[in-house]
Amino acid sequence: PNPSPLRGRGATGSLRPSPSQGGGVGEGAARADMAQIALIPYSYPRLSEQAGYGAGNRAPWYYQQVWQLGGDYGAATRRALVVAARQLREKGYAASPAQAIDGFTLAVTLAGMREKQAPGVDELVDAAVACFGQGHGDAVAAAMQQVLIGDAVGRITGKAGRTPLQEEYHATVERLRLPALDTPKQVLVHLAGNPVEAEQSVFLHRLGALGVPYGTQLASGLGGRLALGPLEQLGQVRERWELQWTPATDARLIERTAWGSTLAEACGRVLREKLDKAERVDGGTEVLLQMTLCDLAESAAFGTALARCEALAADSGSFPALARATYHLDGLLGYGAARKLPAERLLDLAGRLFARAVLHLPVATVCGDEAADEIRTTLLSLYELVQRRGPVVGEREDTFWRAVETIAERPATHPGLRGLALVLLELAGRLASGELTRRLRYWLSLADEAMDNARLVAGLFALHRATLVRNRALIGAVTDFLLDLDLDRLTALLPVLRRSLGSLSGPERAYLSETLATVLGVGGRQVGRALAASSADREWLHEADREITMTLESWRERYGIGA
Repeated sequence: PNPSPLRGRGATGSLRPSPSQGGGVGEGAARADMAQIALIPYSYPRLSEQAGYGAGNRAPWYYQQVWQLGGDYGAATRRALVVAARQLREKGYAASPAQAIDGFTLAVTLAGMREKQAPGVDELVDAAVACFGQGHGDAVAAAMQQVLIGDAVGRITGKAGRTPLQEEYHATVERLRLPALDTPKQVLVHLAGNPVEAEQSVFLHRLGALGVPYGTQLASGLGGRLALGPLEQLGQVRERWELQWTPATDARLIERTAWGSTLAEACGRVLREKLDKAERVDGGTEVLLQMTLCDLAESAAFGTALARCEALAADSGSFPALARATYHLDGLLGYGAARKLPAERLLDLAGRLFARAVLHLPVATVCGDEAADEIRTTLLSLYELVQRRGPVVGEREDTFWRAVETIAERPATHPGLRGLALVLLELAGRLASGELTRRLRYWLSLADEAMDNARLVAGLFALHRATLVRNRALIGAVTDFLLDLDLDRLTALLPVLRRSLGSLSGPERAYLSETLATVLGVGGRQVGRALAASSADREWLHEADREITMTLESWRERYGIGA
C-alpha cells in the first residue's frame, strides 16, 4: 500500500443517468453504454479537514514531507519553516534564514517540554509565530496554514480517459490556438470582424460562467483586473484575457460534467440555476446578459430565462431593481441583430419595466441616506435612456418627467434626490429662466434642519457640475444660504458640503471662483484678496478641516460612506 495522500485516491461517480434511471430494464440495457465513470483528482486542500473533509487531516503537505523523508519529523519541520519564510518574504514580511533556524530550535525544545520525540504540527506553528511574528502573528499563522495544507493536485492516469467537457475543452483550445500552459499568458481578443476570435470570447465566457479556472478577463489595454459588469463587457469591441491551465481546470471540468455533456449545455443549466435563485428582476436580467456573452441567445435556456424575468418583473416593486433591469435590456437590445436575440419580446419587457420603474419612482425617493445613493444611480440610468429617446422609452418620456417633477415638489422627498430632480429639469429645459433659483431658495428657507439643506446642495451638484458652477443665480442662492448661517450650524454642514464639492476638478474650481467673484461683486486680482479677507482666521480653518476629516473617516468606518 502506498501512504501518499495524492496517489491511489479518487472519486468515482456516474456522470450520466444510470440505467436504472432510464425507465424499464430493456431501455436501461440499451443505454448502458452511455454511462461514464470519471476520476476526480484529489488535491491537498480537498484532503484537508480545514476544508470540510471529515476524514482528512489538518496538514496534508506537511505529512507528505514526513512520508517522503522516511518519517523524519525533524527534517519535515525544517523544510516547512524554510518554505514559510520564503512565502512571508514574498508578501513583504521580514523572515530570515536565521529566524527559521531559531524556529526549528524552538520547535524541538517545545517537543521536549511536551514529552514528544520530535516536533509536529503544533510545535511548528507555535515556533513559527514566535520567531517570524514580530507583531504580525496573524499573517504568520495564515502563511503557515497555507504551507501545511499545500495546493498540489493529484494525477490521473491517461487510461482513465476524459469526460466530454474535458474533450471539448482540449479540442477547442487546440483548434482556436489558445495557450494551455501552466504559466500566465495574456491574449487580446478582437470581436469585430473576426469569427475565430469571437468564438474565443464565447468559449472563455462559458468557462467563466461554469467557474472553470482558466481565463481571467482584464481591463482592456491596462492589464488590471476587470471591474466591469456583463453589460459593459457586452459593449466591448476587444477583450484582454490572462490564460493559465492548471490541474484545477480539468478537475472543475470533470465536476461540471454532471451539468451537461457540452459546454453550452452545462453553461445553460448553471445559469438557469442562478436565475432560479434570483430574487429581483435586475438579477434575472443580468443572467440574460451573461447568456448573451456565452452565445446562448438561441437556446431553449434563454427563452426559459426570459420567462423567469417576466415573472420577476410582475412581482417587483423595487425602483432600483426595475430601473437597473430596464437599463440591462436596453443595452441588450443594442446587440439584438448581431446576436439573434428575440428583440420584440425583449422590447416589450423593457417597455413594461420602464413604465413600472417610473410608477414606483416618486414613492422610492421618500427614503434615508443609504437608500438614496442607490436610487440616485439608477435614476441617472433612466435619465440616460430618456436622453437617447430609444424604443424602450417610446412615448413614455412625459411620464418620466412628470415623476421627476413630483420628486422635486413633494416635501417628503429626500433632499439630495430633490436637488438631483431640480437639476434634471433644468438641463432638460423644463424650468423657466430663474425657476431653478426660485425653487432652490424656497426649499432652503423651508427646511427645518440645516443638514437637509446641505443634502439638497449636494444633490444639485451630483450632475454636470462644470455647467452648474457657472450658473450665477444658482451659486448666488447657495452663497446667500451659507452666509446666513451662524458658525455652529455652518460647521455641522461642512462634511456634507466637502463630500459633494471637494472633488471638483481644477477647471471646475476655476469656474466656481469666477462665478463667486461675480456674485460677490469683485473681479480680477480682487478675488484672491476677497477670499483671503473672508478666511483670516487660518488656525480655525485648519482645525475645522481636521475635524471634518475625522468625521468623514468615522462615517467611512461605520457606514462605508466615501469608501
